[in-house]
Amino acid sequence: AIIAILAAMLFPSLEKAKETSRSASCQNNLKQIGLCMQMYQDDNDDWYPTIHGWFRKEIVSSTNYYMAYGLGEYVSSVNLFYQCPSSQFGKIYLSDPAGNASKTSKLLTYGLSVKVGGNYTWPPRSPSHNLREVTQPSSTVSIGDARQEAFVANELNVDRFLIQSKDTSGLRRFGEYMHNRHPNFLWADGHIAGMATLDMDIMGSRDYWTLKK
Repeated sequence: AIIAILAAMLFPSLEKAKETSRSASCQNNLKQIGLCMQMYQDDNDDWYPTIHGWFRKEIVSSTNYYMAYGLGEYVSSVNLFYQCPSSQFGKIYLSDPAGNASKTSKLLTYGLSVKVGGNYTWPPRSPSHNLREVTQPSSTVSIGDARQEAFVANELNVDRFLIQSKDTSGLRRFGEYMHNRHPNFLWADGHIAGMATLDMDIMGSRDYWTLKK
């Protein structure tokens, strides 16, 4: 009985330590994604990729996409975009080599900010934005932990492609529960940092999402 009591007391601390380690691994993933973003923007005159194609190696349909490829062009495997260690989904649903969409295999664990990637109405949608439009790069989100809850196994969920503060119904559209409610983000200046979920809500002058502040 004493051992059981001690185990119950220690378990929360051990789980918190494990999650801290998983968060650090997630940040390493985002660092790699950040390097991909830098190379992509170097090759595309500082433009961001569009939302539905941002992670892909090759985009087949030129009528639905504004650019022919995404960040997947710069990695050996697009599985990087599916592998936040705190996500149960990224461990199960991996992509095909080209990163093409499927209703049976994909679950992104990271999303591109709708503010930088353009409108997510698909198709058609507006083109993405340019890094030069961002007035405060160190406090503007580019990519971050995506929503992981409320997934239907045989349905490709658009929430996987994008993140934003809140939608029109007031629902947060990013990984608000990830890493003990401290999701990780790649910021427009290239640095990686986690933020408390509540701090990511737009409130007064506090806005980590809008490009022009």
